[in-house]
Amino acid sequence: MALLVRQRDGERFLLGDLNLIGRDGACDLQLADTRVSQHHARLVWIEGQWLFEDLKSRNGSSVNGKPVAPGTHQAMAVDDVLVLGAPDETWRVHDLSAPGLFARSVHGTTVTGVENLSLPTTDQPLATIYAQSTGRWVVEGPDAVRPVSHRELIVVQSMAWRIFLPDVQRETRESGDRPLGIREIGLHFSVSSDEEDVEITLRSGMREEQLRQRSHSYLLLTLARERLADQARDDVAEVEEGWVYRDDLCKMLRVSKSVMFLQIHRARKQLEAAGVAGAFDLVERRAGSGQLRLGVAQLDVQRRGSED
Repeated sequence: MALLVRQRDGERFLLGDLNLIGRDGACDLQLADTRVSQHHARLVWIEGQWLFEDLKSRNGSSVNGKPVAPGTHQAMAVDDVLVLGAPDETWRVHDLSAPGLFARSVHGTTVTGVENLSLPTTDQPLATIYAQSTGRWVVEGPDAVRPVSHRELIVVQSMAWRIFLPDVQRETRESGDRPLGIREIGLHFSVSSDEEDVEITLRSGMREEQLRQRSHSYLLLTLARERLADQARDDVAEVEEGWVYRDDLCKMLRVSKSVMFLQIHRARKQLEAAGVAGAFDLVERRAGSGQLRLGVAQLDVQRRGSED
């Protein structure tokens, strides 16, 4: 992602698609020096390039020592040096890639992601932002999932975060390098007689990979059984298979909503680490309904020691 670094102290600033720079509290990059104007300059991503514009600031701006005429757009390059109104506000361009997925707190803390983002931390997520298979971006928490929009302000654990969503298509991968999609895999569950031991094997064509047992393995088994039960019926359409209410699932697992959310998060991350694209659709959520289901349709559950 595009990045500016201040020369005097190494402060880093990730660029969203539109970045207002100045002293005003509404600026994306807020600078305290009184020689910087309230709305001093801006950096924007337009048609695949980053453009710098001075907004008729009092003390002006320069790029690589050359003054920038107000109202003009100057294309930026890596290692360009920006001076914004004062020598202390000298920033070097360290990266100029396309805008990516990140969140910035009101205190300036930045959390980045590639295909998904966890707040406040990856290890202890209270909210997860990701794109569903439809392309719609959502924010998911223990209680609900809902759409989230670019630059929306959300509150997580009393902290406000501004969400920045990527708006460029990812490069098409060569077919030989294409990762497995969530709809292309199957999951085989091998369960001990006391159900204390749940082994999960990911299958796709000739590929088989046993997933390491985790606390979320039983959650996936429970959701798999719900979907298999509906698959055995003739009167249930595929789109209706396996849906279970969140509160009912918590009762089945004897866990709180926050623990269930953490287990779902870790299950998705495990599949993502196994190279599965769209891993966040491993567990699907119905917005506004409190329902969820396993997003994998190819399922097999076997008691340990029983015949195939």
